[in-house]
Order: sequence, then C-alpha cells, then structure tokens
Amino acid sequence: METQNYSEYFYVLGKQYFTLGNYEAAKEQFLIAANVSDYHDTEIISSLCEVLILLKERKEAVTILLRYFNIPHISLIQPPYPTVSTLQLSIFMSVFSHDKSALEVLSKFPTKLTTFNLHSPSQVMQISHINFTLIKSKAKSDVLRSSECVLTSALDSTNLAFLNMIVHNKLPLEQAISSCNKMIESSQNSLIRDLNKLTLSLMTRNYVDFFQQILMLRQTFPKIESSSFVQFLEALFFYEKRKFTEAQYALSRCVGENTVVYSTSIDFCGDVPIESSEFEEANTDLEKYKLGLKFIQIKKYEKAIRTLKTIQSLRVEGCVASGYAYSLMGEHGLAIECYNEAFELTPSNFEIQISAIQEMILARNLNLADQTLGGIIPIAVTWEVLASLGQLRYAQGKYAESLKAYSAAVDKCGEDNVRITKLMYSNIGHCYRKMGNYDTAIEAFNKGMGHNDNIPLAGIGACFYKMNNLQEASKYFHCSLAIKDDYLIQQFLRLVTSKLSH
Repeated sequence: METQNYSEYFYVLGKQYFTLGNYEAAKEQFLIAANVSDYHDTEIISSLCEVLILLKERKEAVTILLRYFNIPHISLIQPPYPTVSTLQLSIFMSVFSHDKSALEVLSKFPTKLTTFNLHSPSQVMQISHINFTLIKSKAKSDVLRSSECVLTSALDSTNLAFLNMIVHNKLPLEQAISSCNKMIESSQNSLIRDLNKLTLSLMTRNYVDFFQQILMLRQTFPKIESSSFVQFLEALFFYEKRKFTEAQYALSRCVGENTVVYSTSIDFCGDVPIESSEFEEANTDLEKYKLGLKFIQIKKYEKAIRTLKTIQSLRVEGCVASGYAYSLMGEHGLAIECYNEAFELTPSNFEIQISAIQEMILARNLNLADQTLGGIIPIAVTWEVLASLGQLRYAQGKYAESLKAYSAAVDKCGEDNVRITKLMYSNIGHCYRKMGNYDTAIEAFNKGMGHNDNIPLAGIGACFYKMNNLQEASKYFHCSLAIKDDYLIQQFLRLVTSKLSH
C-alpha cells in the first residue's frame, strides 16, 4: 500500500475513535498517520493537536506543531505565512494560548473558510477521508486482512465521519436530512447505501423503517453484527424507545469505543444510581458530568448546576443536565436558556428543542412555544413532538386538538413503550374530562394505570367529583394521595369532605 494510503487509513481510524470520544485511541492512530506522512499533512497535524488538547497534553501538542513548521519557536516563522483553514488556525492558537508572542504571529496567518458542503455527496466522501472501493481492494494487505476488518473500519469510518460532520458543523436537522438523502442517491455500493438509509430513518425517528431495515441488513450482510457503527445506531434507537437495558447492551458491543458518556446518560434516564467520585476528586469533564447527575438524583440541584457549568468538552450534556435541574427547581426561564445553548451546539437534535418547548409551556410563554414547535412538525413527527403539541394545545384550552395530538402520540408509541403510552392515556383522560365526557375520561384513566398511578387516580376522582359522586371522588383522591402527596388534590379532598359532612 502506498504511503499516502497508509496515512489516510490511520487518519480515518483516528477520526472514528475521535467521533465516539476515545481520545487515547484517536491520538495513537493520528500519531501513526503523522509519522507515515513525515509530519507534512496539515489536516493530520491539526487533528492530532486537537485531541492532545482534549487530553490536556498541551506540551506534546506544542512539540508536534514545532516539528510541523520545522522551527524551534513559532515567532521565528517569516512571511509569507502559510494559509490554513479557520478551524486549523483555532486549534493552533489553542495550543499556544499561553504564549502571547506565538499568538501574535499566528494571528497573521491568512485563512480559508472551513467549509463542509454536505449537500455535495462527492465532497462528503472526500472530506470524510474514506474511499470504500480503495480500502476493499487493499483488503489483502498487511493492514487490512479480512472482510470483517473492511466492514468495521471502512464502513464505520464513512458513516461515523458523516455523523461527526453533522454535529461539528452544527447542521440543522432539515439540512442534515437533505444531505443524507443525497448520500443515498449518489452511493454506488449497496451496503453503504443501506447504512445511509438506516442513518436517515434514525435521524427522522422513523422507527418502523429503522427496525425493518436493520433486520434486512442482518439477513443480507450477516457480518454487519461486527460493525460498531450499527451497534451505536441500535443503542440510539433503543434509547429513543426508552429501552435502556437494550441500549446499554448495544453500546457494550461497540468494540474499542469510549461509550462511557452515552452509558452514563442512559443510566440516568433509566433511574440507575450514578456512581461518582467526591467533588474534590472530580477533575475530568466526565467525572464532573457524573457528579452533576448524581447531585440531581439526590435532589441537590444547585450543587448539580455549579458542577455541570464547569464542564468544557461535554458542553451539550452539561447544558441539558443543567436545564433539567433548573426545571426541577421551577426555574423555567433558566432551563430554557440552558436548552437553547445546547441546541445551538447541536441543531440537528430537535429533542433538546422539545425540552425547551415544554419549559416554555410551563412558563406560559405559549406563543413562542407554538412558533418553535411549528418549525419542527414539518421535519419530524415523533411521539415526543405530538405529546408536546398535546401539552401546548391543552394549555391553550384547545382540548379537542390536544386529544387528537395525544391519541396520535399513542399510535406512535405502539405497544413497546408501555410507560409513555400509559402517560399519554392519562393525558387523554384529562382532555375528555375538560370536554365534559366523564365516562370516556374514566376509561382513559384506567388505561393509564400502571405508571405514576397517582395521576390517573386523581383524574378519576376529579371525574366523579364533576359527576357529583362524592363518595367515589373521596375514595380515589385518598388513593392518589397515598401514593404521592399533592397540594391541589388535598384541596379537592377537603372540598369533597366538606360537602359530604353537610
């Protein structure tokens, strides 16, 4: 294999590890690529320096850059200065952030925009530094010896690079979907095309298509089971379906990848106690993230927020967790600010925007919530979107429209998301109650039993109260309060008790 192909291969593996946060492995691959290219490839050097900064190995990054420029100090560079991309310059300046004389010289470098034209499939393939046909033809070399290696390196790198570009370029969901469609249309390889379709179905939350496609892939390409990329997509799929055990299992099969951050988030959403060091020992961003989530679990919200706001490399996760903590404190405005900051960093992740919309509704900022939700519905309609629409219409007093949205959310959930389905039925019950259809409301509340039973029990009690069946109302209010104390239900119970005593 030619030297250029070797350096490209190791660079690709480095990018793959970088995508999933395995910075040590990424550093190792980038170092090999740098050595093979004799430290002359700007893209490889900038990527190596970026990962060294994340690993807090700034001195080594300085040494690498000085070797790249072949000088003992940056200040010795003479005009004409080299032209670099804006991204590369920002990385170089981060390396020398402690050296004012070096920064002064670097600031004189002419720059070109770091452009990733995701609407051009050929450019996507070029920028992701992968060529499946080339790697497949070299499969018998010393580096690539088996078709399994081709699958797990070439295909995973292609698709992980594509996802990574969407995230790092803050591509809005609509553009990301358009780019993925163009990738599918241009692909000459059936397996790459099918994997891109799999990515698209997950991106648009078309779970039925995703499930069918992955079954067909396993039948057509049995070795797909060895793909870390496919396992990663499955982990995201199960997470979105709130199947946390299955999500963790899929993550565990992403061989060689650092999935601790994803695993920690899944554990938190699944109410699994987070294991964390004490605050004094929380030095890395991952440790701080774990500690912040632990503080939320034990209801020390202010400590959680203080800890999470010190996070640098996991800003999206930190912002989302801070927003959740603020929400639990009833600080809906501050929660919205955190969610908006996270969404600006990853605008293809509309679930973050959904969280902000829910806070807008709680803050009674209904017009803004309506406007924001209106921008999501034409792109992707998931049960979360429909549930938020139902919540918004309910807050606006449009109970028939709310009922329609919640019913559609139930259809989207299906039978494999029992907890969410039961919650939707409780919401449907409240819609019918507001519309004065108490018998149908009670039927819906009964379907909602089995998850947070205090909610449907209180709803049934409210229906019986409206039907003037005070004995039944009192019974259900008592049952609801026995599960969870609630000030409003207590007031209803006092009112019922007062009427029964007269």
